[in-house]
This record gives sequence, structure tokens and C-alpha cells, in this order.
Amino acid sequence: MDNTVEIMKLEEFNTCFNNKGIDLKYCGTEICNPSFSMEPHIRHEYLVHYIISGSGTYIANNKSYELKPGSIFIIYPDTLVSYKTNSWDPFHFSWFSFIGEHSDEICNELGFNKDNCVQHINSNLAIHEEIEKCIKLINENNKANRYSITSSLFEIFSLINKSINEDRRIAHNIQEEHVEKAVSYIKMHYMLPITVEDVTNFISLDRTYFSKIFRQCKQITIRDYILKTRIDQAKTLLERTSYSSKEIASFVGFNDKCYFSRIFKKMVGLTPQEYREDCYVKETNQ
Repeated sequence: MDNTVEIMKLEEFNTCFNNKGIDLKYCGTEICNPSFSMEPHIRHEYLVHYIISGSGTYIANNKSYELKPGSIFIIYPDTLVSYKTNSWDPFHFSWFSFIGEHSDEICNELGFNKDNCVQHINSNLAIHEEIEKCIKLINENNKANRYSITSSLFEIFSLINKSINEDRRIAHNIQEEHVEKAVSYIKMHYMLPITVEDVTNFISLDRTYFSKIFRQCKQITIRDYILKTRIDQAKTLLERTSYSSKEIASFVGFNDKCYFSRIFKKMVGLTPQEYREDCYVKETNQ
């Protein structure tokens, strides 16, 4: 009897996107002199500049952007723009232009739009090298190079996309660390008369800014989280001890027994006494 086990060939399939229909139109690089300036003008294609070194200003749609190493700015077709270098810190930049029916889609995927024409990414990325590769391939004047040129163009898009997503991930992780630090502070101090301002001062962040971050992460305001922590602790004490409602209120940070009872009823649906009685009934029926 043949006991040979036949191993089937496994194939990995990549989910392909629709043809983006994108072509490189031109590209270049320049070390600018201190007086470099591009006066207001209009392009008829998408043009992206990558700042290798130096600093300056870009103006598009009457909005001004500061540029620095790692900055990428995009010029949209038929948009009035201007840009110039700082005389004390001249630009060294590379650029590439592209056209195609899905150009807007590409720009959106990279985080650009007409109200946000600049991204700041990791300045150590090989974007400049990919643009130089395109320059070399174009100069060879070999039709067979068109595939390599398209490959380099999409590699540039990939580098930009990865950097932006990585920056967002890092920022998100930092925000989560701040939120968890605030949660720890609340759990350690809920029995004291702490306020939202106390929490934000502990984190050393602006109250409005951090309150927004906290709500995004926890789906609850800082104030309500403090109240919830206090009520959760009160429920435990009502379940496991014989302390009075007034005593429990003081243990969990409420100076006013009536206010404690009102908040407890609002959040739990029962008064503290009703909750204790309900727990007792459930326990005796087990």
C-alpha cells in the first residue's frame, strides 16, 4: 500500500487594487542659492517637492506652511502657489511630477488635500534616492525603463505612506500612555476631592486638548470617569461591608451624601440602599 502523502502546492494571492493610471511626468533635484524664490504661479499637473535640507515657506490657497528637512509639499493642478527658501538656510530638494486619472485618490491616501498641502515625514527615508534613480533611468532614454520608473514612483508613494502611518501610530501610542497614566492617577486618588484640572495638571497637558484625547480613547469624559470610578468602588463597599451610605460616600470622595445618592441612582438605576438590598436578595437566593 502506498502511504505517500501528497503535499498540495500552496499559492499566496495578493489582493490587487484597480489600476491607478499614474505616470511620472518629470523629476529633478536642486541645491538652491540663498535668494531662491518661486513667485506665484500655476501648474497643470501634480508636483511634489521633498525637502532634503534647508528651510523656507510654501503658500497655497492663501495658506502658509513652514518647510523643514523631511517636509513634503504638493502643488495641485490649477492652484496658485509660491514658495521660497530662507536665505540663511537654503533648500536642497528633489521633486517629481505625476499625472493620471487616479492622482487625487493617491494624494488622499498619502494624507494630502487642498487644505493640507504639506506633510512632515522621516527625513531619513530614501525618497531622494528614488527620485535620483528616476532621473538616471530617464536619462538613459530606454523605453524598457518605463517599468522601473513606474516602480520607483510607487516606491516613493509607499515610503511616504509608511512614514505617515508610523508617525500616526507613535502619536496614538503616546496618547494612550497619557490616558493610562491619567486612569492610574484617578484610581489612586478617587477618594480625594480631585478634579479634571488635577488630572490634566498631573499629565502636564492642556486641559482642552487632553480632555479630547481621553474621550476618544475611553469613550467617556474625564469627569464622568472619575464619577464612575467612585461609584464602582461604592458598589463594592455596599456589597461587601456594612458601612452606612454616608460613610461609604465619604470613603469614595463624596462630601455630600445626598449628592452621592443622586449620582448613584443616576448611574446605577437604584439608590445605594436599594442596591445593597438587591445584592442581599441575590446572595440569599443562590
